[in-house]
Amino acid sequence: MDEIERRLELANQRLKAGSVGVKLYIRGRSEKWLYLRATFPPKPESKRKQPYQQWLALKMRAQTGTIKEAELTARAVGLDLARNTFDWRKFSDWDDAKTEPKTIDHWIEQMERLWWATRDKDNPSHHNTWRVGYSSCLKWLPPKEELTEALLIDWVYEHSEPGSRRRVQYVTCAQRLLKVAGLPDSVMLKDLCGGQSIKPVNPRSLPTDAEIVQKRGEIKDEAWRWVFSVLATYGLRPHEIAFLDWSQYPTIRTHARTKTGERAIEPLYPEWAEWCKDVPDLEWDENNDKNGTKVTKWFKRHIGWSAYNLRHSYVRRCVEFGLPVDLAARLLGHDTSLHVAVYQQWIGEATHLNAIRNVIKKSEKTAPSQ
Repeated sequence: MDEIERRLELANQRLKAGSVGVKLYIRGRSEKWLYLRATFPPKPESKRKQPYQQWLALKMRAQTGTIKEAELTARAVGLDLARNTFDWRKFSDWDDAKTEPKTIDHWIEQMERLWWATRDKDNPSHHNTWRVGYSSCLKWLPPKEELTEALLIDWVYEHSEPGSRRRVQYVTCAQRLLKVAGLPDSVMLKDLCGGQSIKPVNPRSLPTDAEIVQKRGEIKDEAWRWVFSVLATYGLRPHEIAFLDWSQYPTIRTHARTKTGERAIEPLYPEWAEWCKDVPDLEWDENNDKNGTKVTKWFKRHIGWSAYNLRHSYVRRCVEFGLPVDLAARLLGHDTSLHVAVYQQWIGEATHLNAIRNVIKKSEKTAPSQ
């Protein structure tokens, strides 16, 4: 069994466990394509009256990278079948001379359906991610045009600057749309991201721990002194301060509605946790962005440097304390690759200095006497 077949089998096991009622298959001889098999209603041109077992072509090649997308489609189709809302005209498997080519607004609708097929609609964070990460870009596409690679490339060029995070955001949207529509991956779109990179943090630009303690002591407002204290002690993102679980103090937990969901965080200085135990009555919004903006603006007016400097200083402490990279990344709530990319200067320097010190300790050589 090759890797594609293994992933397909695991996907079908998950679909079966979830009682989705749809199964994935690979069909084709020279070229392998992904299909769904389920009990579908008759197609519009069919003379049959009752649902029966049929194939639905996903227009996706059978590749390791497409199995997950196909599974999401299967779940969305299963949901439509369970609700009796399945419509053949939503899928490129059925077409006839009377059917016009599907336009961009159709594929955006499909993309959103797939997005919510595996996400909790009651979670404000998911709504925020869709709105900021996708909807804010997709609204600039011409809704009644046919989806093509050339159109998407022009759209990316027009609405984003080379080397910017916005460029990456637009390319990500374009690639996802191509997948949903069953169109081939675009090498040209990937190349548009070539100049973008994650900017590492320079440790020399951050306050020392002594400077953090001094700055905290200068804050007169007790509620905002508490906000400053929590960000410094736990290395939170600014918006995460709004929804915290203190039931296991001094360990705290972020809420599932935040950017990367729930996680447990320890104070690297237990003494600093004493600053945080008396939680003040502060008003926060349900929207993560608004809470983050509120904290950011206050820091700009009253502190003179970014709230994220406290988060970056927490990372510096992780390196100084010798925490493994994967553990530090987990405390910060991002994956290890991002952690290394942003903080590579510290991690690289700490690693090679520790290696040198270990060699020196193990060496039996002593300096010559004068």
